Amino acid sequence: MRPHKQAIHNLSTDEITRLAKLAVTEAVLSNLRAGIPVTGMVDGRMQTLTADHPVMAEFLRKHTHTRH
Repeated sequence: MRPHKQAIHNLSTDEITRLAKLAVTEAVLSNLRAGIPVTGMVDGRMQTLTADHPVMAEFLRKHTHTRH
């Protein structure tokens, strides 16, 4: 088992990774709900998608009732 090393503000790298994923998820949700397209890697290509795109619609459905 590898030891946990402290990184920033006494958070482990695993905790920082979890917080970063949460921040990205919240940012994408916020933008989509505001009608702002998001750009990212989807199916191996950079794409700009809106909330009505099937991938983003599923993302919104998945996270609508989920609070981290």
